[in-house]
Amino acid sequence: MCFNSCGENDTEPFFTRRGFTICIEDLLTWDWVEKAREAGINTIATHYDPDTIVEFIQSEKGKKFMEDCERYGIEVEHSLHAYSSLLPRYLFKTSPELFRMDANGERVGDYNFCVSNKQTLEIIAENAVKYARLLPSTSGRYFYTYDDAKLLCACPECKGLSASEQTLIVENAIIKALRKEVNPNALISHAAYVYTMQAPRKVKPEPGVFLEWAPISRNHNQPLTNRVAFKASLGKEGEHGRLLDHLYENIEIFGNENAQVFEYWFDSYRASGWKTKEENWVEAPWNPDVLWQDLEFYKRIGVSGITSVTCWTNQEYVNKFGEPPIKEYGKILMSF
Repeated sequence: MCFNSCGENDTEPFFTRRGFTICIEDLLTWDWVEKAREAGINTIATHYDPDTIVEFIQSEKGKKFMEDCERYGIEVEHSLHAYSSLLPRYLFKTSPELFRMDANGERVGDYNFCVSNKQTLEIIAENAVKYARLLPSTSGRYFYTYDDAKLLCACPECKGLSASEQTLIVENAIIKALRKEVNPNALISHAAYVYTMQAPRKVKPEPGVFLEWAPISRNHNQPLTNRVAFKASLGKEGEHGRLLDHLYENIEIFGNENAQVFEYWFDSYRASGWKTKEENWVEAPWNPDVLWQDLEFYKRIGVSGITSVTCWTNQEYVNKFGEPPIKEYGKILMSF
């Protein structure tokens, strides 16, 4: 590593968007805004489902959160696993054709929906506009990700489309509605995440769709550029190589303008093997040398937006493990 004497460059940092993605439960118990300000973080995205976030934003604590972010010049976005909210589940009883078909040829109302149904797209676009108004994005960027790591539709019309192509159809419908009804300059993310890591080929992005790349299966003990690194939980060699190939393919489709990396450097939930009980939590991984090498790579390919999800990093976590290395994270980001 080679920081200058103050840990920051004299010129504008390359990573112009330096963020955290924070679960509402964690915002309620720990002063993330103050910690972000001290670290030079300029974007906070709330997380996870739309209705929980609406309730928070409309509360006194939520209003103070918004005021504090405005005071410190921190942009506020909302990173939503949204499909079950965009198409309310109660509609399944009367209109099962709106919902996804499983591998057995049955319509099911559990999660996601059928992207080949025109009425489905009309409903989700209308509800995306509703949530955009309830959850204003001060950056003009919107995030409506499919239901977390769940399968998409396998009906005759959808099964010829990859998961990435299905979600891009949805994003294209939403961005048209957002630019017409909310903000003519709105942007929407295409999340390359779990089933959608593969780049879409049969569907092209509308103007305003940008890449958000979420390499959740990576190994944080090795830099991403180590192509033979394996996924720790599965021991699958070459996982980083697979991820990198998908990243290059996605940049070919979406370009690197407005692109963002959605990382897991502070995610205790992931590190804890998705266990929700506090006694099972473990400390999130922190390897600044790996972070440094990852950021060098992202700079080299022209991706200037970085965020890290922080699930379970709240007051209870701090009491157990101490404060996470937020200042060091910000210092490294600012050093490029």
